[in-house]
Amino acid sequence: MAAGLAAALPRARGIWSRADGSLPEIQPGVLMDGDDLGKWLQQQKQPATWARLLPEQQERLVRVGHQAV
Repeated sequence: MAAGLAAALPRARGIWSRADGSLPEIQPGVLMDGDDLGKWLQQQKQPATWARLLPEQQERLVRVGHQAV
C-alpha cells in the first residue's frame, strides 16, 4: 500500500495542486484509488516516521508542501 500511495502523491499534485505547486492539507479520509491518502500522509509527517524516510522521499514530500510536524 505505501508504494502505491507514494506514487499517488504526484498524481494528487496534478489534480489538487495550488498555483505554487503545493498540495492543500489532505485530511484522513481523502481517498485516491481506494487508499486513504490523508491518513498515509499524516503518518509520513510524524517525526519518527519522517526520520526513517530516505532523503529523496523527504524531498518529494517537501516539494509538495509537507514536512515533519
